[in-house]
Amino acid sequence: MTLNDTINATNEQLGIALHWEHRSFKEQGIDREPTIHIGAIANALERKGI
Repeated sequence: MTLNDTINATNEQLGIALHWEHRSFKEQGIDREPTIHIGAIANALERKGI
């Protein structure tokens, strides 16, 4: 069982409707630009102009 399988099985058991996918958009055949996640702390600093 892969890590993805474990995460998805656990989410299913907990009733969480979220599917974890490790492949990139390109590998999945999705023609969309990925977003950049900077995290909550960096986002707060950016809002303060730091």
